Amino acid sequence: MRFSLLFIILILISSSYTYSQKLSEISIGANFFETKSYGNNPFTIASLMRDPLSYTNYISSFQHDAWGGTGGFYSLQKNISLGASFKLNGNEHWKRKLLFQTALTIGLQETHSTGSLSKRYFLEPTPGISQRIFEELLVSETRNYLGMSLGALYIFNENKKVSFFTGIQYLHQFSVVHSYTSSVQKLTFTSLNGDPETMQTATYDQNRYWKGKTYSNSRLFVPFGLQFKIANNYILRPTLHLGIFLPPKPFRVIDESHGFGIHFIKKL
Repeated sequence: MRFSLLFIILILISSSYTYSQKLSEISIGANFFETKSYGNNPFTIASLMRDPLSYTNYISSFQHDAWGGTGGFYSLQKNISLGASFKLNGNEHWKRKLLFQTALTIGLQETHSTGSLSKRYFLEPTPGISQRIFEELLVSETRNYLGMSLGALYIFNENKKVSFFTGIQYLHQFSVVHSYTSSVQKLTFTSLNGDPETMQTATYDQNRYWKGKTYSNSRLFVPFGLQFKIANNYILRPTLHLGIFLPPKPFRVIDESHGFGIHFIKKL
């Protein structure tokens, strides 16, 4: 519902441009955002699943004596941006330098670990043979996003070959791919009559699958950088991003957002 409402609002805003603005640029580019992880251990991710009870029952059935998360690591979230920019009608100096931007963003799918449960135990299957066994249940998450961005850009000395720019951007994304998988890895160290150990590996209970919820996250950031005129009506615009990131519930605590992008622009 919120996904549909967002697109309706963006379409209405974009359609209003035709009355007060003129299409000035079209662009294609890539953005890279360094994002702090959330839901990064086997217990907290249940809240992001469509069937948390099934998952909770499964991990509860795996007897363990230790668990681990992935900590507050930063992952690199990537997207492709297809955009359009508009200028206000009029010949005032500031109007010629100000761009209003909107873009569709298409994420690049990413997979990362969300932690593990583990146990160690000893066996002596026959006299003279001793075994140390280590089992670990590994869980990983796969996700991808589709989003829209709105913003404004102010370009200083736009008629020069190299110009500085800055502005404000808001990016809202929804997960269009979101799932979890798990498997169990088993390491067996065997010693015969006190001889050096030999190791065997095995993987079982592979590719258990859980659907994730559809959720949203947002970014508000300041883009800035230098634009380069590389040919008549063509511009290259490398960009740095600094701002804030709002993750999904129940991890909704404002965090820093930083990254970079590069965009290829055709002036109209």
